[in-house]
Amino acid sequence: MERLISGIRSAHELLLTAASVVCGLGAAALLTRAARGRAAAWAGAIDSLESRRSSRAAAAAALAVGLWFCVLRACMYRAFQLHVDTSILANTASETLRGRWLSCTVDGTPSVLTVHFAFFIPLFLSPLFLLWESALPLLFIQALAVGSTPLAAYLIARRRTGSNLLGWVTLLLLASHPSFHELQAATLENAVFGPPLFLWGLVLWDRGRPGGTALCWALGLTTREQFPFLLAGMGLYVMISEGRRDRRRLLQGAAAVFASAALWAVLMRIVGAHSDALNKAYWDQYAHFGASKTEVIATVLTHPELVLRQIFWPPARLLPVLKLLAGMAFLPLADPAGLAVLLSGAAHQLLKPNIIFFGQTASYAFGALAFATACGLAALVRRRMLEGGRVVWLLVLVLAAASWGFHDANRGINPFLGMHFIDDGPPLLSRIPRDASVWANENVGVWLSARSQAKFFTFSDLPFRFDRMLFRPEYVLVDKGMLIFMPSAQQARLIGFLAREAYEKVAEAGTLILLRDPRAPRGGRSPEAVLPAAADGAALVRPYLARILDSPRARERLAAYPADLRYEPESAEQKAAFALVLMQRGMLGPAIEHGRAAITLRPGMAQGHNNLGNALAAAGELAGAEQHLRAAWLLARLPLAGYNLGNVLIRAGRPGEAVEVLDEVSSLIADPRVFNSLGAAYMLAGRKEPAKAAFKQALVLDPGLADARENLKNLR
Repeated sequence: MERLISGIRSAHELLLTAASVVCGLGAAALLTRAARGRAAAWAGAIDSLESRRSSRAAAAAALAVGLWFCVLRACMYRAFQLHVDTSILANTASETLRGRWLSCTVDGTPSVLTVHFAFFIPLFLSPLFLLWESALPLLFIQALAVGSTPLAAYLIARRRTGSNLLGWVTLLLLASHPSFHELQAATLENAVFGPPLFLWGLVLWDRGRPGGTALCWALGLTTREQFPFLLAGMGLYVMISEGRRDRRRLLQGAAAVFASAALWAVLMRIVGAHSDALNKAYWDQYAHFGASKTEVIATVLTHPELVLRQIFWPPARLLPVLKLLAGMAFLPLADPAGLAVLLSGAAHQLLKPNIIFFGQTASYAFGALAFATACGLAALVRRRMLEGGRVVWLLVLVLAAASWGFHDANRGINPFLGMHFIDDGPPLLSRIPRDASVWANENVGVWLSARSQAKFFTFSDLPFRFDRMLFRPEYVLVDKGMLIFMPSAQQARLIGFLAREAYEKVAEAGTLILLRDPRAPRGGRSPEAVLPAAADGAALVRPYLARILDSPRARERLAAYPADLRYEPESAEQKAAFALVLMQRGMLGPAIEHGRAAITLRPGMAQGHNNLGNALAAAGELAGAEQHLRAAWLLARLPLAGYNLGNVLIRAGRPGEAVEVLDEVSSLIADPRVFNSLGAAYMLAGRKEPAKAAFKQALVLDPGLADARENLKNLR
């Protein structure tokens, strides 16, 4: 199975690379006069095609893309590569179908309205579970919906330009755009359905079916509370494009803007009524506008100058927007009305400190971007800028943009994540009854999410909402490494619970282990559970780990390891994390061995280099430690790697170099240990005043830091 999935990933990579190369070569070829002549003839032939025939070809292309996306999603599902967000939506759909309205045991939320007005999937797609109780059909529907957007864009552009060719231009730009491939690779997410619903609503409007448009956009409101921003953008579009000629349309557009703003306020009031830490976190993203939700909204509505400054200053903030536009050959800039829809649809992202358009966040601008591109092409047609041979120069820009887009596209299937579970996961998953309550690692957990009671762990920790809506599981499917890598306090709570309740090992495969409650099967819903305090469970950790990690293979192959560390990591991430645990237990030789194995598997893994560098430093091998810590620092600018590198340089007697590294680290994180090490480097370099300032800053951040206080005392 791993070979099949790797082969499909390689085929997808090859398709994108080939598309990028072909488009790039096409753009270059059109710079020659002969090629431009042939291209002009082909453009005329495409435009002379019967529109219905052209539409059928576009529909076939979109269907092929959608089906291929389904294959990719199936591979990600089978390779255990889907983020816990997929499990959250699938579990919410399952709970909703069972009558527990929009609740989610995975996330510990009594209602998804806790943070977002988003319930399209659980409300409208949950009936699919009656036919197939798995997250996979939901993923297929999402893949087909995303795959349909180029067809919708084609129809919108052809309607507005009257040109088959320009419809195909829009389809190509959308299909090659990095945001399109971000949505293809996104987790199961309500917001991803927003662009298809928005664009198909426009298609229906163009066909004189306002009822269908209203239905699509009403459904769109259930995908995210930001959807009204798109509707406000359409109001702005009417005001800008038709308001000068028709005062009535100006007023209608203005009314649409205000109605959309009022609708957004209503949706946010509904969300706000479900008080929760996640709700507060949403508004914390806009803390630069006010200390509370009320202040933020008031500032945005009454101080447009602050809004404009946040969006446009400094100019570098607009680079993500320019990247969006570049993928569409900057065509949206040709029509201010269409551009207004894009800016309105992306407004909530533009107002954040950091503008991000990847993963599911690409959905906030993608539908508006497609519409703005069609509007830009229509504007060029109205100005007669594409007549004669000039359309060929447009094709040069379009092919160049498409070449860049295909090259920059998200490849979807990760060549590493979850691959070690492909063979080990299914046999253990098949041993868990369909109606059993379960705790599991998040990657394998997606196979278990379409059930009533499920909780999932991250790679090496408990999610911060794990204790909410907690229940006593009948089965626990967990990676052995996760139990070993956890922070000691979390480890004591989780393992203390499993030990206290006498969960027994029933099977294992690779790094996975299946535990069962001795009282299972219980029947009905599992009772509530409470994890013990860390202090109460600490003494139980090592004996219980030794018991469940024990096996004839472990006793034979890992006899030199303590009984609670008899673990054979498989992935690079597991080997790197195990190296850190071994180092902390003083087993420097095995730690270095596992660290080297990690970076052999993943030479570009910064965390692997950092952990190996730390182990080498602890063993006194400063040259090797510097090499790997510097690699970690250069690969990802990990602050921890920079801090460790600075300390190694200090130990190596090179305080000047340490100052350079630690000074940059101090600009990335406000950590008292970093400032203390920076002060030490300054002190050893003979620079007393900067050293004094660094020690003082360390004490400001942590008044109880004894090393900084002692260093400052010695400096005086």
